[in-house]
Amino acid sequence: MATINSLGIGSNVLTADVIEKLRTNDESNLLTPIDKKLESTNLKLTSFKLLDSLMDTFQSSVSKLSMDSLFLARSVGGTTDAVAVTAEAGSDVQSFSLTNISMAQAEVEHSANIFSSKTTAITTTPGSGAIGSGTFTLAVDGQSFNIDYTSTTSLSALATSINDTAGDKVTASILKVGSDKYELVIKSNTVGANQAISFSDSLSTGGVPNSNSLMSALGMTNIQAARDATFKYNGISITRSTNEITDLLNGVTISLKKNQEVGDSANIAITQNKTEISTEMSLFVQNYNSLATNLSDMTAYDKEAGKVGVFNGENFIKSITREINDIITSVNQNGVSLMDYGISIDKEGVMSLNSSTFETKMSEDPLSLETFFSGDSQKEGIFDALYTKTKSYTGYQKQLDNFSNNLNSTLKKFTEDRAKMVERLDARYEIMSKRFIAYDAMISKLNTQFTTLQQQIDMATSN
Repeated sequence: MATINSLGIGSNVLTADVIEKLRTNDESNLLTPIDKKLESTNLKLTSFKLLDSLMDTFQSSVSKLSMDSLFLARSVGGTTDAVAVTAEAGSDVQSFSLTNISMAQAEVEHSANIFSSKTTAITTTPGSGAIGSGTFTLAVDGQSFNIDYTSTTSLSALATSINDTAGDKVTASILKVGSDKYELVIKSNTVGANQAISFSDSLSTGGVPNSNSLMSALGMTNIQAARDATFKYNGISITRSTNEITDLLNGVTISLKKNQEVGDSANIAITQNKTEISTEMSLFVQNYNSLATNLSDMTAYDKEAGKVGVFNGENFIKSITREINDIITSVNQNGVSLMDYGISIDKEGVMSLNSSTFETKMSEDPLSLETFFSGDSQKEGIFDALYTKTKSYTGYQKQLDNFSNNLNSTLKKFTEDRAKMVERLDARYEIMSKRFIAYDAMISKLNTQFTTLQQQIDMATSN
């Protein structure tokens, strides 16, 4: 709009102040209603973001309670330091005892003869003559490994040759047992009776190693015999070649950790993971109350208190609580409802969970609880129905998404309407300013003419 600060000089009537007052009045009548609509729509969009987030959180709780995996999770109790037990989801709920645990062992052999150096040639007797040239054979787990040696072979070179040749089955190392005292240690890499290690030497006579053979020079002696694990499962004797038993009970791993003393017993109980289910139920109640409370505030109408929710009058938003509650309070064909599991909703719409009732029902018949919650091949569970309902609200082009799109479209329309109205007012008062200027000039001219006429009249009257 053109600057009209000088307007009114001629007339002292058609001033800029008059135009500003007229424009303020027009803005109040034409722009203020649009501004209120913009404010209301922006408030609805802000509230919608909160509603959308609360619905997502609630849906997440419903989803977890509708999934079989929650009810298939297992807890293990009674584990002692002698054994650790883990149970996969869906494994049988059961109790058992483990007694007389004797862990499986690896074979350990060492050289009875001790050497003063690990890098010099091995002698037939420490400090004696050189060994001959031959082949040292190591047998373990049905396999034989040949290690060639000569009179220059050292303890260190021998350990390296054994590891290079039989490293998948055994590990050879050099142990320093004192000052300038070394011995060779060979250990099987896995446990079990079939890991027993035997030795032979090509420098032998009638199966007996010659005095200049490597086998005689080492004097390999057993210090830990390979053996299988043994224990009693519910009084039944069990033998395994490993300390990690996975083939005794379906989905259950028994890890032997320590040999038991005579009379010791590990009593194991595999149960449904009730703690996780209870936690999810508590979260469900908490998330429901957050959603329901906000929905109530957003759709409230209290004439006496002058309280009107931002979505009062929005039938879709009002229907959400009702539709969800219809499912929560429903009774199935067997006459069972969530109320039987300790869920209740008071007159204010606040949900609560009686934990004692819930845990008692869960302990009495966990299968019935699972079926009622997540359903089976024959019928839908209550949380399946709730999840289906929440899915109808959330997601691309679903009800909440469409509602949001409508709000954004409304906001865009009001913004455009306001811009157009401002443009019209600018044009109107631009024209009005020009007219006022023209009228002011005319009035000024008339005033000048009247002044001249008045002077002539005054002079005539005086004469």
